[in-house]
Amino acid sequence: NLSSLDFRFTRIEGQTGVNCISADTFQFTPKIRYILIDSRYWGVNTSINDNAFAFNTDLYYFWFRTYGKTTGKFPSLSSCPKIAYIIAYSNSFDGNMPSFSTNQFIYYINLSSNNFSGAIPAFTDKFNLRYLFLQNNQFNSLNTFTGLNILLYFYVHNNNISGTIPDFSGCPK
Repeated sequence: NLSSLDFRFTRIEGQTGVNCISADTFQFTPKIRYILIDSRYWGVNTSINDNAFAFNTDLYYFWFRTYGKTTGKFPSLSSCPKIAYIIAYSNSFDGNMPSFSTNQFIYYINLSSNNFSGAIPAFTDKFNLRYLFLQNNQFNSLNTFTGLNILLYFYVHNNNISGTIPDFSGCPK
């Protein structure tokens, strides 16, 4: 079975068929563990349906960067319990950021340089989360951050955040 799909830094010409990524795109690769898409040289704008990864229960590493060519909401990864790396910076995802509440093995999240707004969701008991990069968005507030025993990097600069700083006392010293 196909376990890795890497389309980073390719020069795909003509009609790509990737103007909308949906569950149909990956339904025949349910055991895929790595998806890496970088459309720097593609001439298409794209969106991702909320259920695009509904069949990918083994997904571990998700890299998606379109240099502002992706619009709409960030897709749900709730059916991907093994995901550890979410790298989707320099897109144009908007709306609220997903909570990733069902993803207990997340180690690295980079959703910087998008158009997310509202509150940064609560991150509690994400015992594996070490890197959280959310800078250059439109967030306006923070929620609870507890049980983040190994969090080392938390970047939220260049947002519209106001209010109090959460308690990070459970993080490494």
